[in-house]
Amino acid sequence: MMNFNEPINRLHTDNVKWDTMEQTYCEKDLLPMWIADMDFMTCPAIIEGIQREVAHGVFGYKNPSARLRETIADWQESMHSYRPAVDSIVFSPAVVPSICTAIQAYTNEGDAVLIHDPVYTPFAESIENNRRKLVRSALVSVNHHYKINFEDVERKMMENDIKLYIFCNPHNPCGRVWKAEELQKVGELCQKYGVLLVSDEIHQDIVFAPNKFTSMLNTGKDFSAFTVVFTAPTKTFNLAGTKVSYAFIENAVLRARFVEVQTRNCGAELNSFGLTAAEVALKEGKSWLDELLTYFEQNFDIVEEYVATSLPKVNFNRPEGTYLAWLDFNAYDLTDKEIMNILVHEGKVVLNAGIDYGENGAKFFRMNIATTKANVEEGLNRIKKALAIINSKHAITK
Repeated sequence: MMNFNEPINRLHTDNVKWDTMEQTYCEKDLLPMWIADMDFMTCPAIIEGIQREVAHGVFGYKNPSARLRETIADWQESMHSYRPAVDSIVFSPAVVPSICTAIQAYTNEGDAVLIHDPVYTPFAESIENNRRKLVRSALVSVNHHYKINFEDVERKMMENDIKLYIFCNPHNPCGRVWKAEELQKVGELCQKYGVLLVSDEIHQDIVFAPNKFTSMLNTGKDFSAFTVVFTAPTKTFNLAGTKVSYAFIENAVLRARFVEVQTRNCGAELNSFGLTAAEVALKEGKSWLDELLTYFEQNFDIVEEYVATSLPKVNFNRPEGTYLAWLDFNAYDLTDKEIMNILVHEGKVVLNAGIDYGENGAKFFRMNIATTKANVEEGLNRIKKALAIINSKHAITK
């Protein structure tokens, strides 16, 4: 049994989550609940596997083994009911570089690329940094449950001659786990308008019952001719720093184009520890993951109850997947920047500003609950303290 309640001091380890706070915000004693990595020790079997590699003492170049490819295929089959062909697997250090590679491989400068709003920030950054035209389709919130506006998606495809659609499933930051019928509609629109589809599925293993993850390659229809899937064990097992991810590209022509651009950019070199960690994780990490998901559900119980009883002006809809709480502060008559400043400088808690995910994220803030229950409770208390200051100031000015 893992003790996820055990606090692990990450300060002064040069990590991004904790050690950049004071410099970024010019404020001491901040509690970071932003970037999507966990404050937990990873699965013990992974640590042991890396320790065996360290004991060998030689850290040269390393290639993904046939054994690892089979292990990945086994995991997808066991966990998600589809088995990618092992020769369709293309490795990369991380999903975001893979997205950039896909943009370069499948589009030209000036081509239009479609994403949703709100959605994971690097989608838009990757499109604009590669001089493509960014087109957004707003998700529709119905009682804080997000849906795809398929009429708008189709209109954007027609009006902008969309070449590539970058999709997120499970969705970051909204927490939707898209249903098979929703994915089928996405695929059918891409098929109809000749749009290539990139599906970022890195949160595939962080899904809560009764919701079920379905890969875009497993919708019941064969979309493999125009679909590229990116995923990794790094979100699942807290391995972001080991730099390993992979794509499933069943179409041989698309795979060759991707590999050609990746090679041109020297973008296929992998961390040997990441390859070891991935193999051990997918072979031996299932029981650890089961415990982790239970702990996440308990943390979301805390958030749900606390928001309902102590943050009445904040709205929260429990996510279907991911370890990210999407908190709605729209009841406050303040700008995004003003809310962020009060959270940081009065509450001393750091969340991700929703406006960074697109205009539809305005006045939302993303809270990472992949930390101890004590930190979740402390973070919520700090949010309450900050909002109490907003409420008191508002009462004075009325």
